[in-house]
Amino acid sequence: MLSLSAAVFLLWEKCFDMNRFTKQRLAYGVLLLGLFFELGFQTFLKRSLGPYWSPLVWTLAGLTVAGAGLWLFARKTPETAPGASTTLPRWAGVAIVAAVFLAGCALTFFRVWPVFDEFPIDPNQSDVIPSMQYYVQRFLRGETVYAPMPFSTWTIQPPYLTMTWLPYTIPELLKIDYRWLALGAFYGIFGIYVGRLVVLRRSLPEIVLKTVLPFGMLWLLIVYDRYIFGHSVELTIVAFYLFLALTLFHKRPWFMAVGIVICLLSRYAFTFWLPAYLVMLWIGKGFKPAFATGLYTLLGVLLLYILPFWIKDPGILKRGLDYYEQTAIGQWQTQPWQEPGARPFHLDQGLSFAILFYDFGNGTAQDRLAANRTAQLWVCLLAAVGLAFGYYFWKKRGLDSRLYALGSLKAYLTIFYAFLHVPFSYLFMVPLFLTVAVVYEVRASMLE
Repeated sequence: MLSLSAAVFLLWEKCFDMNRFTKQRLAYGVLLLGLFFELGFQTFLKRSLGPYWSPLVWTLAGLTVAGAGLWLFARKTPETAPGASTTLPRWAGVAIVAAVFLAGCALTFFRVWPVFDEFPIDPNQSDVIPSMQYYVQRFLRGETVYAPMPFSTWTIQPPYLTMTWLPYTIPELLKIDYRWLALGAFYGIFGIYVGRLVVLRRSLPEIVLKTVLPFGMLWLLIVYDRYIFGHSVELTIVAFYLFLALTLFHKRPWFMAVGIVICLLSRYAFTFWLPAYLVMLWIGKGFKPAFATGLYTLLGVLLLYILPFWIKDPGILKRGLDYYEQTAIGQWQTQPWQEPGARPFHLDQGLSFAILFYDFGNGTAQDRLAANRTAQLWVCLLAAVGLAFGYYFWKKRGLDSRLYALGSLKAYLTIFYAFLHVPFSYLFMVPLFLTVAVVYEVRASMLE
């Protein structure tokens, strides 16, 4: 089972007599339509179908991207060799692409700058960045990083793993706003993606359009949901997951492990997908590379979290998870600044099925939250098993393993976030921008 969407595409291929390029054009059109609705329901169409239908459309859009991407990946021919047919002159084309990329950086930079000024870092508005300042400053002073963090009227039991806060030692040492590092990480990872297109000799129009795409998406998010850039640094996590997408099925196990570790020790949404990925590595590359990747991953977790922090106080992980539970329950209550009796704000934004458990579940808010989390666990577990099973048939057809891993990661994260029990809107940037990685892998030459 690749995904419901992929199965639909395979059935379509069998039932309709179209030539190969017509089918591929239609599939690419469906992929872009999925991107349109996925982006739309996080920006200009947000909650437009109400709290119940909006998350369904968003979820189907994300699965459509994964399914159409997998269908197209199954028909992907080898890349054009350097020097073969291409419309990208070596110097002029690179200059044009560089100019477009830098223009995208400049336009989004000056668009987000006023947002940073509008939302000064204030724990009374959001404690995300102030918490990171606690971690980083304690770390640089050699203090106990995971001690309780007191604020004016509340105390945080530190829940973040190492890679959530460690990168911000850089802006702390440079005395700059942490949010600039997040934006820089976004620019950096897409610079790598665009550079890869240039190296692969994609056509100039294709590279230019795909260079514009992530900046256009970022622009819309800033326009329609600007507070997420004022109160969070989620673009760093976006960069981590896009880096993971580049490391999938790499020839070097340590490099694959780097992609896994930085995600595992930051936003560990892919927890159930990770064992499925290791199974894919085992099937696709053999036991030794899969074992080596797992071993390097364990080593990374040991060096970055267990030895420097956890081993000194094994209770920090449980206390952090317990704190997450407390804050989750708080978000399932009507907030003080809302009208009495209103639905909890974040559950009512049309991004997650959590609202269904809140409105139609039984028992207390805590009982309904527990039901949401249980449903998420089982749905994600079944999705991971199904995607691992689907890889077996993908591999039997001799298809590109990395592309299947990418499509499966996109499908899994869509399902995970669809059932997120505390659906802060900034968190949804991770599955959204992973769509760009899928789009980048589909070559325009396939559609000619």
